[in-house]
Amino acid sequence: MPPYSETGTGDKVFLFSIRHVETKLLENDNRRLARAERLRGEIRVNSLFTEGHSFVVYPFRVVFRTQPPKPASAVFLVSIPKRNFKRAVKRNLLKRRIREAFRLHKTTLNDTLGRAGMALDMAILYLDKEVLPYEILAKQMRELLARLSDRIASEMKK
Repeated sequence: MPPYSETGTGDKVFLFSIRHVETKLLENDNRRLARAERLRGEIRVNSLFTEGHSFVVYPFRVVFRTQPPKPASAVFLVSIPKRNFKRAVKRNLLKRRIREAFRLHKTTLNDTLGRAGMALDMAILYLDKEVLPYEILAKQMRELLARLSDRIASEMKK
């Protein structure tokens, strides 16, 4: 079947499937969370926790480490302690919410990293013992990323 249909007047009306349009929208979205933005590898994770700096924006603790000029990017991992949430369902729910909040608000951090020409490894650790609503997590994630951007900008000035 051709991607168009002819009307009685000789005009061609193009038909698009909704799936095709949604795929194109996703390809052009720069806020997508790519696999390359997830911190992987035992060596990088160990060096992050041994050499990194940290601060707390409750309910998150952030451990981060800047690296010399590379393609500017933020690579992160999310950790929810099994001690506080026995059920994997709750841990996975929190991980999804935190990743989504990061995905939507990461542009401020990426802009700062781009200006500084630095790469960043970071771990986001969840501290609270209860599942908080997404709105609270998103608000705290904005504050966390703003504070992290300020620290990177001040480090760049040194």
